[in-house]
Amino acid sequence: MSTTPWQSILGRVTMQVAEDIDDLLRVYDARTRKAGRDLFPESVDKNPFTPDFHENDTVVIGVRITEPREDVADLAVQLGTFALEKQADIVVLNYLDYCGLERFGFRCERITGETDEARAACERQVAAFWNLEIII
Repeated sequence: MSTTPWQSILGRVTMQVAEDIDDLLRVYDARTRKAGRDLFPESVDKNPFTPDFHENDTVVIGVRITEPREDVADLAVQLGTFALEKQADIVVLNYLDYCGLERFGFRCERITGETDEARAACERQVAAFWNLEIII
């Protein structure tokens, strides 16, 4: 991966946070659904795409976010510089509705499911899809 996207992400990091109005508007949004309904089909544990979509020299690292963090801007800088240094891609495995790294341009995959087993299956599917080398 080139360094340009990570430099762009690092350039967007700011301590200012936009006001979240989703809770106010959620009652008027017909698209809102109960959490845990957006899963890949059952028994999909392999990457369905051809190898042409995967660059063999790119390492993809998963970062698991399970609890809200106060230091999202600091984490964004750390992950961005880590990705630049290691020439890797970062995929955030987000167990929350919104973890905060989305606003900086990180790829955030929401892990859904009503039980621990369902969430673990969803994480395995996302890890297989992105061909994650390691999850931290």
